[in-house]
This record gives sequence, C-alpha cells and structure tokens, in this order.
Amino acid sequence: CTPQEIAAIAGTARRKNMLIAITDHNTVRAHEEFTSSRILPGVEVKVEDGGVDVLLYAERAKLLAFFHDVIEPALDPSDPIYGATRCKILQLIGSAHEAGMQMVIPHYSHIEGLSVLPMSLQQEVAQYPVAIELNALLSRSANGAAKKFARAMHRPLIAAADSHCQDQ
Repeated sequence: CTPQEIAAIAGTARRKNMLIAITDHNTVRAHEEFTSSRILPGVEVKVEDGGVDVLLYAERAKLLAFFHDVIEPALDPSDPIYGATRCKILQLIGSAHEAGMQMVIPHYSHIEGLSVLPMSLQQEVAQYPVAIELNALLSRSANGAAKKFARAMHRPLIAAADSHCQDQ
C-alpha cells in the first residue's frame, strides 16, 4: 500500500468506526510512511517451509523493529515481495512470540496455507498462541478445513476479508 492508499483506508475506518489491519507481503513500507490509530500494523511473511504465509501484528515500532531485525535479512533478493523468505516457520513464530507479537495463520487450506505442511509441523505451530483465519475469499470447504484444524488444536478463529485493493 502507498501512503495515499493507507490514508484513504484510515479515512474509511474513521467514518465507519472500525480498525483495519494492513499486512502487505514481506514488507512494512506502508507502516514506515504512515500511521493511524485506525490502522493495525502487520506484515504477511512467506516462510521457507512450503511457501506458507504467516501474519504478524504488533504495535508499529515493535513491528518495524522486528521486520528489520528478523525478516528483512531473510528476504529473497530476487523476489523480496512475493518470494519465500529464508525463515523457517517455527523459527519465525518462536521469535515473533518472544517479541510479543500477535500471530495468525492465514488461508489454512490453500497452496500457501499451513495445510501443505506435514501434520506434525502443523501441530508444532499450533503449540504457539496463533489464531487460524477464516478467509472471505476462500471456499466454504477451505474455511471448513481451517475451522476443523482450529477446533482440533484448540486455537481461536479470526475472520478476514483478505482484500488486495481498497474497494474490496
């Protein structure tokens, strides 16, 4: 997102009295350039394990520091935005947990979701305080799989729109 896009999103959030999370892929540039009490800072990180995505949320300064210390050095220089980082999922989630960040596993039953990993690794991830996302862009059966996993692992669910542009 550009600062102008975030300003428009923050304006919508103010008018509708809501909070909106912005989690760009492998970057926090938007949060470096803009801040609003109506924007929840986050980042979507693609890990080395299966190209699975992990959402991380924190107060702005904490998110920026974590990104620059942990994620940025692990970015793929040939595809820093959409390429997998050199972070392993348990390493990333463990470090994020220690840093006091909130963690969400998005689109569980998708090609970039946790379900592509062996069940034993999924279970290890679920030992951390992660929420499992129900995604408005995915099918009922995909969200059903996420709900089933969350229930089996005793993890909370979170609903997300997963929009990729302002009008979604």
